Amino acid sequence: MGNKPYQLLEITSEGCASCVTMNAVIQQIAKQRDDMSAESKNVKQFTQAQLQKLGVEKVPVLLLMCDQAVLGSVYGYQPYEILELWLESKIG
Repeated sequence: MGNKPYQLLEITSEGCASCVTMNAVIQQIAKQRDDMSAESKNVKQFTQAQLQKLGVEKVPVLLLMCDQAVLGSVYGYQPYEILELWLESKIG
């Protein structure tokens, strides 16, 4: 994360078209914000206990994180405008 306090973490699965589309959206958002990085990881990179701790119920899921704490999550594909509104409601 470097000096960017917020992270968008997308948890995906193989063959998920919505995941690919949403990854492009979160990368665009992260590029436009000085306080945020974005990363996409396959669900297979996590143990069941890790997923449970993060509150992941299904994929794709987008987690807004700060200092390894989950500030919020959204499931499924979300368009750019909706994600921007969601982020504004969470972190301003």
